[in-house]
Amino acid sequence: MNADNLSEEIALYNQEGQQIGGIERQTAHSDRRYLHGAVHIFLFNQNRELLLQLRSRNKILLPLRFDISAGGHIAFGEREDIAAMRELEEELGVREAKIEPLYQYIWEGRSEREYVFTYITFYDGKIDFLKEEIEEVRFFKISDIKPDPIFTPNLLFELQLFKKTEYYKKLLY
Repeated sequence: MNADNLSEEIALYNQEGQQIGGIERQTAHSDRRYLHGAVHIFLFNQNRELLLQLRSRNKILLPLRFDISAGGHIAFGEREDIAAMRELEEELGVREAKIEPLYQYIWEGRSEREYVFTYITFYDGKIDFLKEEIEEVRFFKISDIKPDPIFTPNLLFELQLFKKTEYYKKLLY
């Protein structure tokens, strides 16, 4: 999905996580009455490190901060898992990864609300990131990601959710 296309139609959700229609991206980002869909993907390598992307200096929101491995909006009519695979390919050039659902939650931002579907994948292949949206990618140990202005608030929030999952427990041992 083109991150700069404010008129594209993205998926609109209800509180139960069901897609109920479409909404223009610009409206979704400026009116908190609407709950639009997004996907986030945690990508781990064999060393149990999490890939984070440094957001482009040209981003309006939170430029030059580390964020989740990959993520983006769900297009109107698109399945959540398909959107997650699309974002992995668009942002990181990853085509051969198997994703698994982790959890869902509602993110309450200052000017928007998102129904977020979070996935996990394990991958050790080549990363060819989208240079228009990402400055760099870097692997981090989970223990090194602590409250700090270099990380987005959403990433820090999401890590708290992740630490409650069985996957987190498996990564520790």
